[in-house]
Amino acid sequence: MLKNRVSRQNKFIISILILQSVMYYVIYAEVLLARIILGLIYLLFVPGILILKLLAIKSFDLSDKVVFSLGLSLAFLMFAGLLTNSFKELTRSNPFVIYLLISAINTILLLYLFTHGANYSSNTAHKIKIDSTFSRNLISILLCICPLVLGSYGIFVVNCSGNNFFILLLIIIISIIISLVFVCEEIVSPNYYPFLLLVVFACFLLFMSGGYSFVTPYIIGLGDQWTELHAFQLTKNFWNPKFQVLDIEVDSTYSMVSVTVLPSIFSRITGLEDSILFKLLYPVVVSFVAICAYKLYQTQVHNDRKAFLATFFLITISAAKGVGSSKQEIAQLFYSLIFLVLFRKDIPYLKKIILTTIFSSALVISHYGLSYIFLFIMVSSLSILTLLEYLKRGEIVTFQIRLPFYLTLFFSVTAFSWYIFVCGSAVFNKSFESLSYVMSNLNQFFNLESRGTALQGLGFVETPTIFHRISAALFILTEILLSLGFIKSLILKSSIFDVRYKVFATLNFTLLALNLLLPGLADTFLMDRFYQNSLIILAPLAVVGGEWVLELVLKRRFQRRYTIVLALLIFIPLYVFQTELIFELTHSRCWAIPLVKYRTSQEELYRNFGCIDSYYYFGTKFLDFTFIVYTTVYSDSLARYCELRAYTTIYPGNVKTLSNVTQMNAGDFVYLNPSNTIGKKVVGDGGIWNVTDLKFLFDLNKIYSNGGSEIYKKP
Repeated sequence: MLKNRVSRQNKFIISILILQSVMYYVIYAEVLLARIILGLIYLLFVPGILILKLLAIKSFDLSDKVVFSLGLSLAFLMFAGLLTNSFKELTRSNPFVIYLLISAINTILLLYLFTHGANYSSNTAHKIKIDSTFSRNLISILLCICPLVLGSYGIFVVNCSGNNFFILLLIIIISIIISLVFVCEEIVSPNYYPFLLLVVFACFLLFMSGGYSFVTPYIIGLGDQWTELHAFQLTKNFWNPKFQVLDIEVDSTYSMVSVTVLPSIFSRITGLEDSILFKLLYPVVVSFVAICAYKLYQTQVHNDRKAFLATFFLITISAAKGVGSSKQEIAQLFYSLIFLVLFRKDIPYLKKIILTTIFSSALVISHYGLSYIFLFIMVSSLSILTLLEYLKRGEIVTFQIRLPFYLTLFFSVTAFSWYIFVCGSAVFNKSFESLSYVMSNLNQFFNLESRGTALQGLGFVETPTIFHRISAALFILTEILLSLGFIKSLILKSSIFDVRYKVFATLNFTLLALNLLLPGLADTFLMDRFYQNSLIILAPLAVVGGEWVLELVLKRRFQRRYTIVLALLIFIPLYVFQTELIFELTHSRCWAIPLVKYRTSQEELYRNFGCIDSYYYFGTKFLDFTFIVYTTVYSDSLARYCELRAYTTIYPGNVKTLSNVTQMNAGDFVYLNPSNTIGKKVVGDGGIWNVTDLKFLFDLNKIYSNGGSEIYKKP
């Protein structure tokens, strides 16, 4: 037996060595497609697989191994990136040069493998669960593959001709597949549930979302992604922890390793273009939250289909409302993994400490907003659990709270150390500014308008058509079910939820309530993000609340059908409306770019969706090439925060908003994009002007034009 174990260990080491050799070959031989595919697989999973095997957690199934390997790999890459970044001080060379980067990663992995080889575990006692029926396995695999194939072809057709038929078909097919899970249990094996949810989430983000879909090879959106790409551009050669440009948005984003060092590693090794990397890496990573959430919900509801439905609800809201910025997407994976580790009873205590330490450290350097939310939850839950334990036993049992106590203490020290000492305390200063803003608005407590987007984030919005009203009604109905499920979990002693889960759910409801109560809070931190993030914990309560209502109405008859009824009557229709399928079929107002691109002008795509094309891109690249330091660029207000920030390395303070009374100095530039030159309008901070109102343009030299963008320079 020992001989077999050593043989398996040697095979594993040889496999890693072969894979590393192949990676060296495809990188230096510049085999582009193989470099992209193998590079992504290698970076996303191999370091985590190695660490996971060394931890030897015997209870993990395939889906556990996949999601934990991904989380551990990303954490490893961020910390390894910071380590190689320190080579700049020692060697005075670029730490992200490809040969140095790949050599450092491979060397660290090999040293770790050989040093800890004695702890290697093959884990043969826990093999992958495969259903005994071949046809069932085949159908399950096909159902996982078909949406990806159809979505890829559909987005290709949208780009070629604008025809959205296959994207509409994709939405319908996904709804049919989800229905089959509940109506025909024998068709889809529960062993494939987590992977089916992963595919659905990935399809939603890659092919239907307005924030990532490949309807353009460039960044899309009106959020933080432009600043994140700008921070990445500044980090390509070196990440400077003392960096400051006196723009709090750029500085705070630059301090997050998840959008600076991490994409630099992927860019160097895979060779992917910057925009494509951001549009592919981050939605793929956050899609794995579906697996993590499903496994987390299984620990509470103890039912595969209930956990599946709760996760599907989370996916629907997350993709429709938006999963947030790129750095938040990476952070959500670590956030979900921490809670999964806390609630898994089959992970040894010491290994729980190791995993929570890794994931919480990675969370700190991934996203400051989610880190503060997590810190609030952990500090508050630790206090509540300690109090409950004291009231119940008359003493504090340290065994019950020692892991939360350690995690809270470690996370607090790590978070505040990073946020105070990196990039001139930009994150800490931004948080303080946000808190000051909320405090200054407390005198508006009785003014309902001061709540800003709080009610909009919960679905209470103006609805232009009957179809939008139905969509809003379904959304609000799920919130009511969520609230009922929460009430049931608190008042009934027979509740299936762990007491810690109830505490976490209570704190998440408290955060949502604070957004409604405190003026300005929802606008500062965005209610949509709060709600979507809270659903990572709260989603199962919607299913429990729905079943409670059916139980009361039907007097406990047909209990086995409750989940099916909820899926078919509420959650699947919610998905259909949130994907905006009905809006497109009825030609109503629609915000899904792949569905409406064919009937939307380029100016509308830009103004309403932040969608640019090659005319915008090449105009900014020419400006970046010709820009002279200490001069100023004047542009449309949207261009200032979108393409000029993402695709140039110009200091943000040197880009100012254009108006009809702009006073320019010699050497200054004016950038006009297609929405200005073709749309004939310029949007500034103080109003909207016709391009013909900008009389001073006649005194400038036109130094660039590509048929869309134009650049002028004052002589």
